[in-house]
Amino acid sequence: MTEDTQDDRDVLPALNNDDIKTNVYEGGFKTWECSLDLAKIIADSFTRGDEPQHERLHCIELGCGTALPTMTIFRQMICQTSSSEHHVYFTLADYNYDVLRLASLPNLLLCWANTIKHNSELAADDDLEITPELLKEFVADLRQRNIQIDFISGAWSERFVHVLDQRFPSTYTLILASETIYSPFTLNPFTKLLMHLLSRIGNEDSKALIAAKKVYFGVGGGMDEFLTILTSMGGAAREIAVPGREEHGVARVILEVAKS
Repeated sequence: MTEDTQDDRDVLPALNNDDIKTNVYEGGFKTWECSLDLAKIIADSFTRGDEPQHERLHCIELGCGTALPTMTIFRQMICQTSSSEHHVYFTLADYNYDVLRLASLPNLLLCWANTIKHNSELAADDDLEITPELLKEFVADLRQRNIQIDFISGAWSERFVHVLDQRFPSTYTLILASETIYSPFTLNPFTKLLMHLLSRIGNEDSKALIAAKKVYFGVGGGMDEFLTILTSMGGAAREIAVPGREEHGVARVILEVAKS
């Protein structure tokens, strides 16, 4: 796990009932509505047989939080990948180290145990007893399946890009992000990071799926602002429909983003 220089030791006591505390906590312990939309789109693509068919796949979730979209792909991969034919890399990034430690990673571990071990390790109350033996089995099983998971905490920055450039090969990449464009102050660095990741890949099939509300009232961000910046940086986007979703309150959108 790679950390930025920020100190997250005060994140948990500072939470209280706030969804977000700027520059302290960015909402990662909550599963937001748009992440559910994105997970549904991904699950539907596997149902249709439209999942990535590349021998090497790098899935990056920016602002992952509880990592529901990544878990949707992760579960499919551990069901399908039982040999060395495929290599799958997962990179989960969140502003807060504590979110990765207490939400993202435990959710992946639970997903693996529930899928591979067919509930045999789950107690009657659906709790999973995490033992050293279970962790060793988890790591060994992923290694056998050529699945690698990395975690990066910190703000959108050049250091984040440097870590990815140094550690991962250029390959087909799917970038996921939910509720990451709510703040006008992070729109520019987020979009810059997004376009850099799409540009470094060198693969026309690589893309990003961005799920967000059309407008974030009281905060200032939203889809229009994001699209304006994206276009200025050489990106293009198309809207993806979410089948069966009922709209309540603020409209939500999923965009497929690529280089123009």
